[in-house]
Amino acid sequence: MKQQTAKQQGKRKQPGHIEKRTLNDGTDRYRLKLYDPTAGKYRSFTFDSKPAAKEFARTKSAELRLQREQQKRGLLVGHSDMKFSALLARYRAEVLPLKPEGGQRAFEESFKIIERWFVKERHDPRIIAIRAGDVQACLVWTGVHGKRVKTLKVSSVIKHRSVLGALLSFAVRLELIPSNPVVKVKAAKADSRAWVILTDTEYDALIGMCADDMVRIYALILGEAGLRAEEGLWLKFADVDLDAGFVTVGKHHRTKSGRQRKVPLTARLRTALAQHMVKYQHASYGGHRSEWLVHHAVSRNGHKAGDRVTVLRRELKRAARLAGVAATWHLHDLRHGRAVRWVAEGRNIVLNKEALGHADLKTTMGYVHMAPEHLLALVEEPTPAD
Repeated sequence: MKQQTAKQQGKRKQPGHIEKRTLNDGTDRYRLKLYDPTAGKYRSFTFDSKPAAKEFARTKSAELRLQREQQKRGLLVGHSDMKFSALLARYRAEVLPLKPEGGQRAFEESFKIIERWFVKERHDPRIIAIRAGDVQACLVWTGVHGKRVKTLKVSSVIKHRSVLGALLSFAVRLELIPSNPVVKVKAAKADSRAWVILTDTEYDALIGMCADDMVRIYALILGEAGLRAEEGLWLKFADVDLDAGFVTVGKHHRTKSGRQRKVPLTARLRTALAQHMVKYQHASYGGHRSEWLVHHAVSRNGHKAGDRVTVLRRELKRAARLAGVAATWHLHDLRHGRAVRWVAEGRNIVLNKEALGHADLKTTMGYVHMAPEHLLALVEEPTPAD
């Protein structure tokens, strides 16, 4: 075989070339022929000037080389055969267990609807074939779904979009798709729910209407320590240090931030916990003691006495109704109320952030507008001129 010259070898390595062409009207055009290694053929582009053709050639050739490398690794668009159901199964196995219990439930609620759309309605497409239009169609469909017509709140549709975005972001991280189509779909806007901050009288009435000791101590934990609803149900007797005045949160479950934290006890909560622990910490249920601060005191509805209580939402809502609290009140408003009181009392905002378990100080600062008392300093405190 005849050996190629260095000049011939160099010419073959060139990604393309530019040809000058003069049209009938005398104007010049420059045709760029660029080699596409993924397709194995040349592609043509026309420009008005040679500098523009050269600049495009540099950018485009680098892009084509990258696509070629992705193709070799099986990452290029069209080279992933994973179906939507397979991606969802992998997410459930690898990512979902790492989320807090409440987050897992919220994701599963959305997954049931999203899965029905993509798997049953759209016949389980390859994830690489999902486009922004498919995402938009899914969100429109989720607005009205189910055997009975059920119109969802805008906030629910926004949540479904976030969950679908998280799922497809997982696919991007796995390099199964080059980009997330959800980011191209604008999120709907929904009016934020107004917090219901209870007055001292309403708060005392709520506590007084709690059906039993377990519901009462749970309400006080949320209202006095500012814990999230699920955090209050994962506490053990050993997590409470009455002498030091702290309760440790996150030792037995994953919190939203993923970190444990110590929360100070108010005088009211410390007294209530002391009474609760005297009565229940050493109580015997079938010959054994419960380690859980909030537990079933009797066996019923499939739960054994001593088992951890997993939800008390209905019981607290009932107490709120009997206490005459607004129907829009939510359990999380007890946490909001504690945060607002700390801010109104002038407590250090950074310490407030640590006690609430916020990852970002901006979240804690959101409570400042709910406690405008600090603004009185603008008119009550003397100025340097005074």
